Amino acid sequence: MKRIIFYSILLINIIFTQDKNFDISNILVIGNTELSEEDIINFSGLSSNSSVNAVDISNAVHRLWLLNRFQNIQIDIDQNYETINLIINVEEAPILDEIFFKGNYFKFKLFKFKKSKSEFKNISNLNSGSILSQQKINTAINLIKGDFIKRNYHSVEIKHEITNSSNNRKNILFNINVASKSKIEDIQISINDTVLKSNQISRVINSIFKKNNTEFSKNKILKILKKTGDIKKRIWYLPWTGHYDDQKLENMSLGLINYYRNQGYLDFNVSEYSVINKNDKNTLLIEVNTGKKYYVNDINFYGNYIFSDSIMASNVNFHKGDFYNGLNFDISNLRLNNLYRDKGYLFTQITPSFIPTGKDSLNINFNINEKSIVRINQIIIRGNDTTKENVIRRDIDIFPGQVFSQSDIMDSYRRLAMLNYFESIVPDIKPINDKEVDIIFEMIEKGSGQLNFSAGYSGLYGFTGGGGFIFPNLLGTGQNLSINYQRGISNQQSTLPQDQNSTKPNQTFSVSYTEPRLFDTSNLIGVSLSYQEQGQNSAYYTLPFDRKTLNGGIKLGRKFKWPDKFFGGTWSFGGIKRDYISSDSLGLATYYSSIADEIKFKNNQYILTTSGLRISQNIKRDERDNIEFPTQGSTFTWNSTISGGLLGGNEDYYKNEFTFKWYNEILDKLVIHQHFKIGVLNSINSSGNSIIPYGAKFKMGGTGLSGGEMLRGYGENMIGPMGASYPKGGSAMLKYSLELRYLVSESPTMYILVFGDAGNVWDKIEYIDSFSLRRSMGVGVRVMMPMLGTLGYDIGYGFDPSVEEYINGNESSAHGWEYHFIFGLPIY
Repeated sequence: MKRIIFYSILLINIIFTQDKNFDISNILVIGNTELSEEDIINFSGLSSNSSVNAVDISNAVHRLWLLNRFQNIQIDIDQNYETINLIINVEEAPILDEIFFKGNYFKFKLFKFKKSKSEFKNISNLNSGSILSQQKINTAINLIKGDFIKRNYHSVEIKHEITNSSNNRKNILFNINVASKSKIEDIQISINDTVLKSNQISRVINSIFKKNNTEFSKNKILKILKKTGDIKKRIWYLPWTGHYDDQKLENMSLGLINYYRNQGYLDFNVSEYSVINKNDKNTLLIEVNTGKKYYVNDINFYGNYIFSDSIMASNVNFHKGDFYNGLNFDISNLRLNNLYRDKGYLFTQITPSFIPTGKDSLNINFNINEKSIVRINQIIIRGNDTTKENVIRRDIDIFPGQVFSQSDIMDSYRRLAMLNYFESIVPDIKPINDKEVDIIFEMIEKGSGQLNFSAGYSGLYGFTGGGGFIFPNLLGTGQNLSINYQRGISNQQSTLPQDQNSTKPNQTFSVSYTEPRLFDTSNLIGVSLSYQEQGQNSAYYTLPFDRKTLNGGIKLGRKFKWPDKFFGGTWSFGGIKRDYISSDSLGLATYYSSIADEIKFKNNQYILTTSGLRISQNIKRDERDNIEFPTQGSTFTWNSTISGGLLGGNEDYYKNEFTFKWYNEILDKLVIHQHFKIGVLNSINSSGNSIIPYGAKFKMGGTGLSGGEMLRGYGENMIGPMGASYPKGGSAMLKYSLELRYLVSESPTMYILVFGDAGNVWDKIEYIDSFSLRRSMGVGVRVMMPMLGTLGYDIGYGFDPSVEEYINGNESSAHGWEYHFIFGLPIY
């Protein structure tokens, strides 16, 4: 076809001169069957009663060829003085009728799983009734070959044959012949024309004294191949190993080059790689040239007037005498650019150069063109269909007219991300001129409301759960409204003693409202109200009486500027009233002996009422980079509460809790999360009738659904001091948790985890013993579901006894396995 086009264009150029036009008198199309004459003329770009030259004719042929509808195109010219007639001769590509396959691949072989012919039809991307062009045939062959290579059939031969069908339609037959699967069974590496051998004992000993030898040992290079290109030879007991394809080999080559250039070998290159059959084995041959290892001789800065050489040098991640490290150099270049960007010099140009000196040394020069200070023209927000613009702008810490600062933009990005209103936020910089830029925040919103179902499950105690509505961004105003109802479902398989005469459910209703930025300031205000009933037979509580609790309060808060911008605090004032109800006064009198004389008998029940006014404080520092899956940063929280005393009521205590969390990304998507918490609780002892209510005491075990502290691998609230036949809570608590998290998906956020928990609750502060922690290990998964919240499942093994084991007389045995289902709870 290309030869036909060439001859047509050659003829045209003979007839026409480069600078002369001819008028077209008429255009005739010959050979067309599917496309009309009018369509072909239109596609060619030619028209009667117009003038053309040689370039126009050749362009017309090219346009028709791009339609991919023809096997042959030729334009003949009939010249008559100053006018010409054009004759477009075409041979249209046929219409595909049927696709057939044959070859040795389809022959029956026992225990061979093969793709069907219908699957290959889908892979070929050919369809009956479509145009069958040579380009489509070539594409189909490449697609089929690619599928075979992915399945390790590297030796595949595909031929095709076109046969007549009917009405200018054609059938195509693919003949596929393949050899057996092939994998890499050996890897041979040549370094500077020397074949490497696997490390022997003598080489290992020698490498201890000559450390550079280990840089190019075969075992080390094999590790790099495995890490950067997923290339490893087949091992008989690991049948899935040994895979390779062109992309893997290319990644392997680039990975080797990047690794060793970052180790100072700037001239390192892979001169050749190939897979050959050697000694009846598929062997990967790799030939590399290392070149010399370069060291930093001197570091110089030119053109820097804003920052001194010493400040510039402090932002460089290498020093004189170090070997050249490409990764450190890239980090240094980025830090130098950010140094200028944070001071407004956005368009500063830093051009590094490398000057060889001596045999193996480099002078690294940074040539700097500082330009002028850049200011922000305007801040543009896009994509906020629901969230009001003032809600977004109050967390953007940059303003029009301000000097550009890279760190201020990234800090604003972090603050917006921590609102958790948006699926994605993309900050961008749009230059206006050499002194002004616009800052653009492009965002995609999450749903503004959340239907909140929450549920928990333990292997011993069964389910508890409920639902409600949470509006974390109510009507796009940033206000938070929450309405929730939860109810516990008793598990009749519980082995703990229970009073069958009391069957009240465990249920809670709560409503709260928070305005986090009152009048767009840094001040917070909120109100909350809750009512709770807890039966002594409910799944998570085994106290010998029922309880009813009414709780309410108001909250004030503010973001701090000191000690730093990550701090904030809230203060709340509220009151609580609790009724304890039992058919037997002994249970009440035993647990609340100090106020036993206040027990009243009413409606055939014994009732004890307690109350207290309290003030709570929460001081928090949060510098995480993300809410759903933090990869770096930390949080610190100090919660303190004082109840009763001068405030009134008979619930007299003060309580302090300190929580620390750290996040460190050790590999891409792999994060270590540490969680440490300590708490103490003391009585104020303002009067002989003061008490510490059960609800204020520390409890631990299970998912933490029932108001305790999470400790997986144990039953709900089954860690801590024991009452007569129930866990009674304690006055001191210590816990440490370590998780290794791996991000599986970013949208929705999903990660798997391996955890280790250790913690305990003690009756008194002086009993705290870090060597008597209850330990557990396990695995789990978390998924952040839009509109539903957090969905999680943990399997944990408790290595130590809990209250359950003591009650059942097995205090020396491990607790064993527990299964925890989490639905709708806050992220742990």
